Amino acid sequence: KRKEKKDMIFSEELLNIDKATGLSYCMDMEDFYAEVLEAFCKQCEEYIPQLEEQYEKGDWMQYAIIAHGLKSNSLNIGAVNFSKLSLKHELAGKEGNSSFIISQYPDYMDALKGLLAKAKNIISK
Repeated sequence: KRKEKKDMIFSEELLNIDKATGLSYCMDMEDFYAEVLEAFCKQCEEYIPQLEEQYEKGDWMQYAIIAHGLKSNSLNIGAVNFSKLSLKHELAGKEGNSSFIISQYPDYMDALKGLLAKAKNIISK
């Protein structure tokens, strides 16, 4: 039971979207930030199946390219912790570190889907 709680706290931190950080990348313009959030959601919907495909193929360089895009775009919305995680996946892909990717991929994908849901929730408010 303790581990469950720890995982939940970890994922809340991982899925944190700091609007102030996101706004700082959008010249503090609310409308622009809203557009960036929407673009992030669209990108995630495209990248989730692409990431799955590259994972299944074991094409770690293509996996790294997708993780790179997620790293940059998650930072733009203020998802700093997810961006840092994406950097780890990007570097693992570039290095061909399949053991890291295979062990971390399920959690990474869950986090990505969770972040997408959270971003959509912000947009709908």
